[in-house]
Amino acid sequence: MKRILLFALNALLLLSLSSCGSSKEESTTAPKPGGNQQSADQVIPPTTVTGKVYLAGDSLVCIWPESSRPKSGWGEYLQAALGNSPKGAVPNVINKAISGRSTKSFITTGDWDALIALVGENDLVLIQFAANDGSTGDKGCTTEEYAVNLKKFISETRAKNAWPVLVTPPNSHSFSDTGAPKKVWTGYTNTMRNVARETVTALVDCQNLVVDWLKKTGASASAEYYMDDNVHLSDKGAALCAEMIATSMKEKGLWP
Repeated sequence: MKRILLFALNALLLLSLSSCGSSKEESTTAPKPGGNQQSADQVIPPTTVTGKVYLAGDSLVCIWPESSRPKSGWGEYLQAALGNSPKGAVPNVINKAISGRSTKSFITTGDWDALIALVGENDLVLIQFAANDGSTGDKGCTTEEYAVNLKKFISETRAKNAWPVLVTPPNSHSFSDTGAPKKVWTGYTNTMRNVARETVTALVDCQNLVVDWLKKTGASASAEYYMDDNVHLSDKGAALCAEMIATSMKEKGLWP
């Protein structure tokens, strides 16, 4: 009888250990896009990358006609900057950014609906606005409205089981009297950072990357990376920003 009881106890112990092991295995399973299992500052990489990268943005991102050269958007150079992944993913950047758009006008013109209709599971959607959101007129919106619009982009991207990525815009070629770079559009870029934390969304902080680069490079040497208006990027500036964004995506596990 004692032997039977001892055998039964051992069997129960083995069953318990087995259950613990399977529970631990389940907890490490990668969540679906938009899951809230991670902390606010942690990005969980996509389990699968299709290679498709959709861009929603403005004149700092879009494809410019040859007549406007050397004015360029960083989206024109992102595919080359990402490069083929060692894991076999081949980038296919679909640039849907349009000059002059804000988060508000990108919605009201139907541009967002057209973009999101194309998005499939595990695609990436990079979202960069701010330069036009503070404008007067129909496309302008408050920082509160800007946050609502960003959250719409995020939630509708996640509804497609795709991966939203917020991108702060490249800073303008703007310097103080002391020669230090001045951040622009800060009400909107800070709002984007807050939305990224609040919604646990990946953030590529291009603005801060550019500001750090401007500090090191200086006003004179960095001038050729911008157009004469000191806002729009030249081909050299667009290529540089694309490299910064691609490097950040790789560091965050957004590109394998």
